[in-house]
Amino acid sequence: MILGYKKFLIICLDLSLYENLVKYNFAEYAALVPSTWLPFANISTHEAAWETKDYYPITRSKIFVANKLVQHGFTILFTDVDVAWLSPNILNYIDFVAPDKDFVYSIDNAWDVNTGFYMVRSNEGGKKIFKAIDERLKDDLDHDQYVINRVFNSTPELLNKF
Repeated sequence: MILGYKKFLIICLDLSLYENLVKYNFAEYAALVPSTWLPFANISTHEAAWETKDYYPITRSKIFVANKLVQHGFTILFTDVDVAWLSPNILNYIDFVAPDKDFVYSIDNAWDVNTGFYMVRSNEGGKKIFKAIDERLKDDLDHDQYVINRVFNSTPELLNKF
C-alpha cells in the first residue's frame, strides 16, 4: 500500500519501459497502454527533443491516456520524467491541502497550468475537465500544455476555485 492508497499503476506508453519494470520486479504495478487508447500510430519510444515531430505525439498521448483512466474511475498523479518530489507523502499532502479540488497542478509563468505534474480525481469535476481537454485536443494540434490552458481560458468555470 502506498501512502494510504490501496493500488497504484505505472502506465507505460512504450514496451521498453514496461519490459524494464517487469525485469526489476514491478510487473504487478506496470501496465502497457492499449494501442486503441492512443490517437497516434508509431509513437517514438526514444527521448524526443522539445517541439520536434516526435515530441507532440508523446505529450498529447499522455492526456488521452489520462482521460481514459479518469473516465474509468482512476485518480491520477502524473509526473513527467524530469519532475521529482522529495517526500514519499505527496498524495497525502495533496489530500491535506486540497481535499475538495478536482485538479491540482503545478504552474508556469505565475498562472498557466503546467502539465508536467498534476493530480486529477476521478469525480464529476475531474471527468468534466479531462473530457473538455480531450475534445479540444481533437481539433487543436498544438502542444498539450498550450491546449489545456486554452481550455481553461475559454471555460474558467472548469478550474478549481480557491
